[in-house]
Amino acid sequence: IYAISDQSSSAGLGLDYVKKLVLATNGTLMLYNSTKRPDCTLPQDLYKRLKAAHAFRGLLRVRMSPEFTPGRVFGQLSRDPAYDEIIRVPGCSQEQTIALDFQFTSTWGFGSGQKPVLQMAFEYSRLEPTRAVSSPEQHTNDHDKKTNNIDAIQMEMVCRLRVVTVRVSVARSPAELYRSADKYAIISHLTTQALHLSEAGSDLHDVQDMLRDWLVRLGACCFERGESESGERERAARRVLKDVLPAKKSPRSPSDAKQVGSDGIIECINSKPTLQDIPRLIFALRKSSILRPDGLPIDAQVYLQCLYRTMEPELLVRGIYPTLSAWKDLQNVSANGLLLEKKSVRNDAIYVLDAFSAVIVLYTNEAFNQSIPLPPPHNSPLRKAIKKLKKERNLLSPRVTYARIGSPEAAYFECQLIEEANAAGVGYSEFVAAIAKGVRATMS
Repeated sequence: IYAISDQSSSAGLGLDYVKKLVLATNGTLMLYNSTKRPDCTLPQDLYKRLKAAHAFRGLLRVRMSPEFTPGRVFGQLSRDPAYDEIIRVPGCSQEQTIALDFQFTSTWGFGSGQKPVLQMAFEYSRLEPTRAVSSPEQHTNDHDKKTNNIDAIQMEMVCRLRVVTVRVSVARSPAELYRSADKYAIISHLTTQALHLSEAGSDLHDVQDMLRDWLVRLGACCFERGESESGERERAARRVLKDVLPAKKSPRSPSDAKQVGSDGIIECINSKPTLQDIPRLIFALRKSSILRPDGLPIDAQVYLQCLYRTMEPELLVRGIYPTLSAWKDLQNVSANGLLLEKKSVRNDAIYVLDAFSAVIVLYTNEAFNQSIPLPPPHNSPLRKAIKKLKKERNLLSPRVTYARIGSPEAAYFECQLIEEANAAGVGYSEFVAAIAKGVRATMS
C-alpha cells in the first residue's frame, strides 16, 4: 500500500484499519506527505518495488538437534496450526527479516559435547520471466508513423526450495558468548520484541523500562565477570577502573560496582568489541518515534511500526541512530561516524546526516565563507556520495534535504542530535548515569 496523506484533514487516512491486512499478507506500507513536492520519492519507490524479486506462499520449516526447539516467532508470519515446525510466510522480499527464539528441551542444555545442528528449509513461489515474444503494435507521434516490434515478456509462477544446514558453536564461557554477539541482530530483535509488546497492549513506558532493565542486566553481567578482550580496549577499561578496583580480584564483588563511576560501567560493556555501541543504540531506541510517538499522527505511527518490523538489521540501526559525517568542502570528508550531539557540529563546512528514510545536508557559515554552492553540483564527490546512498536503498529512496544552518529546514537536523536532552527525553549522559545506578543496585 502506497498512501498519500491529506495534510488539510486532521482525520488522517485510517491506516490503523489496514495495518492488519499489511501484516497478514507480509506486505509493505509506505506513507508520503505529498506528491507535489519535488523531493517526493514515490515514483522511485514504486519502481524499486516492482523491480525487486518477491516470494509468495512461503513455508519455512525449522529443524534442529533434539536438545533445543523453536520458541516464539517474530515478524510478519505465523505458525502452521497443524505442524509446529512449519512457519507460514505469506510473502517476503530479500530485505525482510524474521527472528526466532529458541529454548532448551531439558535442563541438560547442550550436554552431549557435539555441535548442535540447525536446518532451515524455505519453500516459496515467485514470478520469473520465461521468454520474450515480439508483437507488432502501432505507435503514432507528431513526426512520423511507424510500426514497432514490442517485446512482451511472459511470466510464470515457479516454485523454489532452499535448504540451509549449519552446525552451531556453543559458548562455554561468557567471553565466548560476547565474542559471538552481533549488535545489529541484537538491536533488531529487541526492536521487534518492543513492537510486539506495544501492539499486545503493553504501556510504552513499560516497554522503555524493559529495555533499560535489559541493559542494566547486561552491564551487571559484564562488570561482574570482568571478561575483557585483549588489546587497546581492555587497557582503556583497566585505566578507568585501576584506581578503584583491587588489582587481583576476579570476579568483581558488588562493593566494587558501588565505587566505579558511570563511564567505568559502560566501558565494561564497550570493552567487548561485539557489544560496542549497544548502550548508545538502546538509548536511541528508547528515544525513537516508535516508542515515543507523542504528537506523531496515527498514520505515521502505523507506517513506522510496519516498516521497522521486518527491516534488515543494518538499516534498522541506521534509522534508530543516524550516521553523521563532516565534509571540509565538496571534495574532502573530514570525519565519519560522529556522535549525535551539538559539539560534533563545529568547524567543518558541511554535515551530512543519514537517517535511512531522509538525508539532511547542512551548510554551515563556513560553507558560505568558502562560497560553496547550494545545492552542490551534480559532478561533485559530495553529490555522488548522496546518489550512492539513494541507490543502495532497496526498499525506499531517502528524501534529500539541503539546509542552511539556522533555517527552518535545519530544525529536523537539530532534532536528530538525539544525545542532547530535548522534548523526547533525557540526554545520553543522564541515561548512562541511570544505567550505572541500576547496575550498582542490581549487584548490591
